[in-house]
Amino acid sequence: MTQKLTLNPVPLPPFWGTRILDAINVTDIIPYLHLQTLYRLHWGLNNNDQLATNTLQQLIAKNEERSILHPRAVYGYFACQSDGNNLIIYNNTDSKKEICRFLFPRQKHNPHLCLADFFRPVANQEIDLVILQLVTVGQKAADFARDLFKQNEYQKYLFWRGFNVAITEGLAEFVHQKILQELGLIAKNIVHTQHHGTRFSLGFSACPNLEDQQKIVTLLAAQRIGVSLSETFQLIPEESTSAIVIHNPQSKHFAII
Repeated sequence: MTQKLTLNPVPLPPFWGTRILDAINVTDIIPYLHLQTLYRLHWGLNNNDQLATNTLQQLIAKNEERSILHPRAVYGYFACQSDGNNLIIYNNTDSKKEICRFLFPRQKHNPHLCLADFFRPVANQEIDLVILQLVTVGQKAADFARDLFKQNEYQKYLFWRGFNVAITEGLAEFVHQKILQELGLIAKNIVHTQHHGTRFSLGFSACPNLEDQQKIVTLLAAQRIGVSLSETFQLIPEESTSAIVIHNPQSKHFAII
C-alpha cells in the first residue's frame, strides 16, 4: 500500500519555461561550498589545516586572474501531474499536452515511496509544478585540471579537480536557493538547512535512470550553456550536474532497496 501524502499548495512560479543564469562569479558561490567535503574528501586535509584554507584562497585568486571556471546555469518551471509511478510533463498549464514523462521506481517495502507521489495525480485535475535545473563550470575548468595531470603536477591537479567539483555542487545549491526565493519558499539560512522540498540528481536510488538526462537536457535546451550528453548519458563538460527539484516539503531522499 502506498503512503498517503499531504499535498501542499502549488507555488506560483515567476515564469513558465526556462531561464539562463550567465553572470555568476565564483566568489558568489563560495558561501555555498561544503568545506568539510572539499577539504577532507577531495583534498585529504583536516578542516583546521591552514594548508586547506590557504589553498582555497589561492585557487580563488588564481581563478579571478585567469577565469578558469565559467559558472553557468539553466533552470525551468514546468507544468506536471503524476500517473502512478510516472511524472508527466506538459507543454503548459492550459492544454495539458504531454511532452515527456519520467518513470520512477517504487519501494517494495513500507512506506512504498516513489518520487511521483509528491505531485498531484491526473485524477486531481489540479496542475502541479516541477522544477528542473542544470549547472556547469565549463569545459575550460576540466581541461585546466587535466593539463596539470599530464604535466605530472599531481598535487595541483588534486586541488583543482576537487575545487572544480566543489564549485559545481555549490553552484547547484546556489541555483536551488534562487528557486526557493522565487517561489517564496526561502530557507532560514543559505547553506545546510532543511529545505522546503528536495533536489534529486539522476543516478541515485529514487531516480536511477541516467537515460532521463536526455529529457532534462532537451527540456532545458542545455546546449545554450555549453552542456551536452555522452553516449552513456553522462553530462559534458564533466563538472556539470542536473537535478529535479520538488517543492513538496514532505519530499526526501530515500532508498528503493
